[in-house]
Amino acid sequence: MSAAKSNTLRRLVRHFRVLDGWIVRMVDDPFNHGASWGGRMSNRFSIGTWDRREGPEPALYLTHEVLHAAVIAVVKMDKRKPKEQRQAEELLVQDICGLIRRGGKPRK
Repeated sequence: MSAAKSNTLRRLVRHFRVLDGWIVRMVDDPFNHGASWGGRMSNRFSIGTWDRREGPEPALYLTHEVLHAAVIAVVKMDKRKPKEQRQAEELLVQDICGLIRRGGKPRK
């Protein structure tokens, strides 16, 4: 993975407050493009590099996959704590709106 893509991924992950404490990383695996989550007890999320055989990488590929991680982070929350889950959902929506407002560019 290029240094520029690595920096973009870090900025995107930092943009989503629900991903605080999560490990989101790129993996160079031609059989694992897209995203995979470590499971119910895990705060790890892997994003596979784009498979060039499927054509050029979409402009918002990393953003798309990081959004999957953010949604999983909210859904993964303990259902016995509805107030905290609503607060996390609100943070996620605010962060998505902020990303849209900046035209898809994450905070620096």
